[in-house]
This record gives sequence, C-alpha cells and structure tokens, in this order.
Amino acid sequence: MKVEERADRRRPLTRAQQRARAAWVFSSVLLAVLVGAVAIDRRHLAGVGHPILAVLAGLLAGLMTFFLSGDLGIQLAWLKAGSGMGAFVLVLLLWPRLLPSAGLYQVQVTIAGPTGEAVPDAEVSSMPPGVKKRFDRGWELDIPVGSLADDHRLILYAEDPQDGARARVQLTLGTDLKPAVEIRLPATGAPAGLLRGQILDDRTGKPLAGVLVTLPELHLQALTDQQGQYRFEVAVPGGQQLRLRAYRDGYEPLTADPPAAAGFLNTHHMRRRR
Repeated sequence: MKVEERADRRRPLTRAQQRARAAWVFSSVLLAVLVGAVAIDRRHLAGVGHPILAVLAGLLAGLMTFFLSGDLGIQLAWLKAGSGMGAFVLVLLLWPRLLPSAGLYQVQVTIAGPTGEAVPDAEVSSMPPGVKKRFDRGWELDIPVGSLADDHRLILYAEDPQDGARARVQLTLGTDLKPAVEIRLPATGAPAGLLRGQILDDRTGKPLAGVLVTLPELHLQALTDQQGQYRFEVAVPGGQQLRLRAYRDGYEPLTADPPAAAGFLNTHHMRRRR
C-alpha cells in the first residue's frame, strides 16, 4: 500500500498542468519585477503611466489566480474566471495604497499688472511645459512630477499681448501639489536687469559658498558660488522694492533690501550663530 502511495505522489504532471504551473511561475516573476520597478522609481511614472502599470499588474494577478485555481483542482470554468476577475479588481483597489503615484502638480497662476490689477488676457507658459487650462482667476498648469528635474525647479513665463510686458518666475515645487503663484508684470518697457551680490562671513570677511539666496517677491532662488557670489536676471515692476533673504547652516538668516536690478555688486555679511 505504501509503495502504491509513493508511486501516486511521483506521478508526472500532465501537459496541461505543466503549462498552468509554468504560466503561474512566469506571471509571479513578472509581477514581482513590475512592483519592484515601480517601488524603486515611481517618480517617473506619474500621470498616465501609473494607471497603465496598475492595470497590467491586475491582469497578471488575475492570470496567476486563474491558473492557480486550476492547479488546486478547481475545474469549474466560472469559478476559475471569477477568482481571476476578483484578483484583478483587488489589485486595482489596493494599488494606490501600496504604491501611490508620484502625483501631478496643478500650479495655479494668476497674472497681475504693475499696480496689482488683474491682466485677464495675459498668456502663461512653463519650462518644463505642462497642460494649460483656464480657471476663474487665471491659468492652471498640470506638470507631471516625472517631467521635472531632481531639484523640482519650475520656470514660469507670463506675457501681456497688449503692451508686450513680460515676466519670468522660478520656483521650486515641494509637497504641495496645488501651489498658487502670482506673477507681477513690469511696467511697459521696463527691461530685465542683473541683480548680483556677494555674501561674506561677518567675522573673517571671507566669501561664503553654498548660501541659499532668495527673492521671495519674485519666487527666485540661487546658491552662492566659491566666491560667495549670486546673480539674478529680474524684471522689476516700477515702484516695487525687492527684499533679499539668505540662509546657511551655522549662520543667522540674512534679510536685506538690495537696489532693484542693480548692475553693481551688492555686498552682504552673514553673522555666525552663537
């Protein structure tokens, strides 16, 4: 009796069982590779790429369940198909929680004139480009996270077709997926100027490299080089006073009011923290 039981256990699989098991193993490996790839670099799968991969993962899971149910001895076709469909739906429901998409920035841009009045006919564009659509106060730009560089920097351009006034704003996108930005257009004919300066240590007078310098009113930022220097090309609306802020670890934050788009070198000193 024991010899017959062992012989039954060693009975080779049928060709249909071999195909089902091979398909199950192949689907398992492919699903593991797919999930691993998305988990490692999901930032470049924002937008339409992420749902497509979710559907593909669901199909693989459904295929695995279909063949596994047959391998377990379930012969009813409707039950096998139902189990596969159930696995497909379950993966689609769980996918956003297990592997959330990197998202889509919806940047809301309002454009104002030199004195703050709305400019409804102004045009806006961006780099990298995004899908542009109107909303009640201006334009909304849909920017896939995967289209941004590693520093998440976005450059916005605005132009008034009536008088040709133009402005450029640079900002760094963060955790807020729906940031709101206002772009002030300069007075007609006000050209962009070069604002440059140098950050020095208050005690030693030596240049400070790696200082984060920002112009909050224009949403611009830059890092100082080895000579402690920064530079901005800005178009400043008439009458607007820019305020410069600088930050670096180990130093107290610096706030200064530089001349608007001055062509000479502005010098600032940062004080060490006590």
